[in-house]
Amino acid sequence: MGRVGARLVAADQQRAAVDAVLERVETWLVAHPESFGTMVSSRLPKWVPGFVGGLVDDRAYREVLAFARTVRDEPRHPLRLAIDGWLADVADDLQHDPAMIERVERLKLDLVESPRLREFAGEVWDSVKVSLAASLEDPGSELRAGLRSALVEVGTRLAADDELAAKVDVWVTDAAAYVVGRYRHEIAGVITETVERWDPTETTEKIELQVGRDLQYIRINGTVVGALAGLAIHSIATAIGALA
Repeated sequence: MGRVGARLVAADQQRAAVDAVLERVETWLVAHPESFGTMVSSRLPKWVPGFVGGLVDDRAYREVLAFARTVRDEPRHPLRLAIDGWLADVADDLQHDPAMIERVERLKLDLVESPRLREFAGEVWDSVKVSLAASLEDPGSELRAGLRSALVEVGTRLAADDELAAKVDVWVTDAAAYVVGRYRHEIAGVITETVERWDPTETTEKIELQVGRDLQYIRINGTVVGALAGLAIHSIATAIGALA
């Protein structure tokens, strides 16, 4: 975790997360100016007139909003640099500070063993499954459109780039060989169990429905070929009998 964090900070990848937080802060401040209310004026001495307190609250709100916008717009703002430095220190501690490493490991164990976390993860997964199923069933959903576009793009690239296509062939072949070699017994078991559960009548009907005319053609051909073969054998036998 520490090494990953260090690489992210070194590559300035935390900037997007900081930008997102600052955007949310500004949006919240703009939408909730009343949140400051009497935050400052309530702490002023009682003898200060009420209108002065109101002016102070309004000024404090505008200053905080302006500060948030300044931090958002200036990549080298001191607060941004301080956040970057703090993240770098945390990433370093996660790699080299025994106390920090122990705290993180203990936290991970607590999270993994937490019944509430497992329940929450199950609820999230159920919600995601329902959402994905609904999106996949909807022909006009963004998910289906995105998948369709991605598949078309991948197909186009594979058709135009022979080197990439060759690499993909190797990856697929290696992956298939690994899966078959490692899980061949499980795969065979699944296929066997699936076939055993098939209903013979229903399976025959489905095959006939899918094959259709081809199956009838095969049947007719078999009958004709069988009749011709029988006729030929009978003719040969008769001819041999006559010669004898």
